[in-house]
Amino acid sequence: MTTSDQVQDQVLWTLEGLLELFESQPDGDNRFIAQTGLAGADDRQVVEGTQVLAQAIVAVAKRFPDKSVRSAYAVFARVVLVGPPVELDIDVVSEGRSTATAVVTASQNGKRCITITVLVDVPSGDVIRHHLPRPDVVAPADAEAPIMEMTGRQVRLVDVVDVNSPDEVGPPEIYAWLHYDPIPARDDLAKALIAYFTGHLGISTTMRAHEGIGTAQAHLTVSTAPMTLSVSFHEPVQWKGWLLYGHESTQVGAGMSYVRGTVHTEEGELLASFSQDGLIRPLRTTDTDIKHQSRL
Repeated sequence: MTTSDQVQDQVLWTLEGLLELFESQPDGDNRFIAQTGLAGADDRQVVEGTQVLAQAIVAVAKRFPDKSVRSAYAVFARVVLVGPPVELDIDVVSEGRSTATAVVTASQNGKRCITITVLVDVPSGDVIRHHLPRPDVVAPADAEAPIMEMTGRQVRLVDVVDVNSPDEVGPPEIYAWLHYDPIPARDDLAKALIAYFTGHLGISTTMRAHEGIGTAQAHLTVSTAPMTLSVSFHEPVQWKGWLLYGHESTQVGAGMSYVRGTVHTEEGELLASFSQDGLIRPLRTTDTDIKHQSRL
């Protein structure tokens, strides 16, 4: 993606528009409809998997209005393309007074694309409490400002100038400060927004430890894709100011990578934890008949 493309992305995408996309709408019993949004300025036609995850979180929250979304586990089996709406069908596995479990199937054009298992509950008081401390990294003002921003969102990377470059080599970890304005007041939208960014830097985190390979090569000389993503929300999910996303790649090999991460407030509260399985494989010659804009 060129700098002019990225600048155009900033003009097209806004935080308010993204939050509107998260608002999946009821379409009968246990069924919701979600829109796909805008194509990227680089003609990329694939919808972010975490966007559909966010839409499913909002749909499940609407289905269980007396409960709170605590965790979601998504498997991205097939691409969702910009254009036709996504159908979210909710299969309620169990529904009790304290907890409920549902499996959301996201389909487009009659084909199942993503499955998301969601746990909701009624939060209770603490029996015991602890959490992992916030990593000791530089403040947002001292971090790098990549061109990853949209109107209403700022991103700052710690010790990384170009997250996509094959020449950026360091430990397999990336810390990203994010600032949102406005911050959603609704619990489900706040969680959807937190979940949305959890898949953005996982593969870049893994590649950072290996000289000569970076996400700038994705879909061109190497096949990459998030394949699964899990996120757990630690109540209460409220914040002001900046959020710190921490990413650590603990393993890569046999064509797959594993990344675990945390989301802390600037004050140090742990809001969420997440993990991602990512695909990193040589680009097969049989893939050349698929336009790179539409590859998983």
